[in-house]
Amino acid sequence: MTLEPRRVAAVLSVTLVGLLAVAVATASPQPSRPAADRSAAAVATPQPSLAKPSAAATAKPTPKPTPKPVAAKWGEPQLVFPGGCGATQAGFDASGRAHIAASCDQKLIYSVGTTQGTWATTQFDVPANRVEQDPQLAFESNVAWLAYSRLAIGDGGCGDDGLNDVGVFYRKRTLPSGDWSDPKRIGQASDHLMAFRVHGTTLHLIVTTQGDGAVYYELVNGSGTHRYRIPGASSTSLRVGHDGRARIAYQANGTLRVATFTGSGLSSVKVPATAVLDAGLALDARDHVHLIYSRHADWSTGGCADGGDDDPNAGVYYVTNASGAWRTERLTKELGSVSFQVDAKTGEVRAALGLDSGMAYYTRAPGGAWRHEKLTANGYGPVLTRDPASGRLLVVYSGGTGATSEGIYAISKGG
Repeated sequence: MTLEPRRVAAVLSVTLVGLLAVAVATASPQPSRPAADRSAAAVATPQPSLAKPSAAATAKPTPKPTPKPVAAKWGEPQLVFPGGCGATQAGFDASGRAHIAASCDQKLIYSVGTTQGTWATTQFDVPANRVEQDPQLAFESNVAWLAYSRLAIGDGGCGDDGLNDVGVFYRKRTLPSGDWSDPKRIGQASDHLMAFRVHGTTLHLIVTTQGDGAVYYELVNGSGTHRYRIPGASSTSLRVGHDGRARIAYQANGTLRVATFTGSGLSSVKVPATAVLDAGLALDARDHVHLIYSRHADWSTGGCADGGDDDPNAGVYYVTNASGAWRTERLTKELGSVSFQVDAKTGEVRAALGLDSGMAYYTRAPGGAWRHEKLTANGYGPVLTRDPASGRLLVVYSGGTGATSEGIYAISKGG
């Protein structure tokens, strides 16, 4: 969950709070106790016996212990696509198939999980003198969407990479086997994509403009395209509530704010957080806000050394208003990139963290304490997603050091 560059967007993917009844329905069944015998013979008064008692009592059978379910473990990392990749996205469709998109060597790749446990990957062709970056995946019913930024290759110069935005485009296809549509541009030619969601027939986007660097929330529906500026925003996270209205978490001058679309504009509130480097947003079933953010005192200097002391309160924090008031707690003193979600059925909060010490997985049940476990020794830009039907967890990330090749990797658990 690093400060988002203009060209590279890491997005955070989210699920919602659900019902305890599902957990009960899927629990491992316990052996039934035999019912008491209610026959007349069983309840009759016994008569005295003239037989001599046996010298040894009949041995009672030893009851077999009830087997405990074996907890699912994370599998080994699997290479999805080799090369210099980033801006990774991932998600599950309604049928439980996993999808991955990433920007690799100035082209977009799209991978879908197969029944054999492998990945089928497509690399899209790019028009001459163009590059495509920062993909975003979305699913609505049986349709998959892939939105991204397209840039023109120019001459460049000192401090200029020569890339100029020429608009945000999207493709879509009907699952499971439909072809991708031709690219279609949405918004203005100077837009660069930061976030993308689909709700019904409405598209929700966060874009930044190349000219003045302003950030906008963009709504595309049957009545056309509407743009709303997000004042001072430098990084954002977008989710759409059950009411169909967008919620946007954004960092502005070191503070953290959450804006809600009112139908005609944005209404924002300040979150009690300081020295915010970046933040990710999730919503639960009641559209309560859940945020994970990094706190760093040197956020305004871009990490340049200024001779001052380190911030003793630096680290990754979790904050929510689910109880009716804002509550904050620190997960780790390390800084890193984060992807997280709130479970739709159990209310559990889950997070994948890419820290200096390695990839880690954090969980917290409602009212419980945080638990964590190490995933891998290396990796960055994690994206956490979960199949609601099977419960399978998937963490996709960029990595590759030592004996492993550079590329996009996936690691899964359960399902």
